[in-house]
Amino acid sequence: MKELIKSYKDKDEILSDYESFKNNWQYDIENEKGEHLSGLKIEKNINSIKYVNLQEWAGNMHDKEHLTSEEIENFRICLKNQFIIINTKNPAPEPVLDYETEKQRYIARNKRMVNAARENGRDETYLKQMEQDLNHMMYEYLERVFGGKGR
Repeated sequence: MKELIKSYKDKDEILSDYESFKNNWQYDIENEKGEHLSGLKIEKNINSIKYVNLQEWAGNMHDKEHLTSEEIENFRICLKNQFIIINTKNPAPEPVLDYETEKQRYIARNKRMVNAARENGRDETYLKQMEQDLNHMMYEYLERVFGGKGR
């Protein structure tokens, strides 16, 4: 499967091409104050998104043993375009635990997502970038929630 991100000019173009996918999913976005904007159509907020909530997306994906190529591509597109799509079947986030436990939980999820991409035939360059993106967002989340290490 080709790198879809490179073929899109902007988020609106991605959204229009993913109409059928979007109909089955909802968006869980946080605004700059950290308030949840769950269920709002992302087009209405596309210019004001400051932060995306990876926790809910990862929370919904971590139960799956294997991600499909489409799920991985959609995740990469969302990651690069600063919004995350989450599954509506289980939109509630997992409870936040202590710093180390959350960190280990994210590391395990990240590994599962990278392994799923590997099983779907991704090359090592793509996998390394994906892992870096996931880790970067994990540390942003930990910093925001815990305000630093081991609080």
